[in-house]
Amino acid sequence: MIEANHRAAIGRLEALEYKIKILEEQIFKKIEDFDYLILKAENKNIEIQKEDELQGSIDIFKKDDISDYSIEDLAFIRIKELYENQDFLVALSELEKFISGYPLSSNFAEANFLIAEINFKIDNFSKAADKYLDTFIANPTSEYAPLALVGLAFCLEKLNQFNQACLTISEAKARYPEKIQQILDNLESENKLLECQ
Repeated sequence: MIEANHRAAIGRLEALEYKIKILEEQIFKKIEDFDYLILKAENKNIEIQKEDELQGSIDIFKKDDISDYSIEDLAFIRIKELYENQDFLVALSELEKFISGYPLSSNFAEANFLIAEINFKIDNFSKAADKYLDTFIANPTSEYAPLALVGLAFCLEKLNQFNQACLTISEAKARYPEKIQQILDNLESENKLLECQ
């Protein structure tokens, strides 16, 4: 009995040590991210000061004042820059870190959507389908929800699940009739999804 209690206590202690190790790793990662953002902010301030000396007015930079952004916002802005510069693999890695680091972020749906878009672009249709669905589930009223359902339908078509793709388009049309019709109107005429009734 005592030995069993002793083993159970050791097991709980090991589980606690493992959780502490994970927390330490997350804290060190957050510190690294914070240090990076501080360095970036300092560099931005130096750039602003140099520009101000050249332009003779600090007023033109008030709209771009980095202090107006949270660390979360700065991280997401940086990720979107990576995406827009088509640095997809780095953006994908950073987006996954962002989602795990900021699960309650107001940018959560967009982050999932960007992960889906990147996976679609690199032909990882199964992962893209999962993330499009996550985007929709995270916030069915967001601006990304109708796009996510269409993206999911594209993935299902690429995965040779045409009937499921058509059902997804039908669901999307029922939920967002005008937005989906607008998206479908912009598709190339040979796209198979246009055959869905």
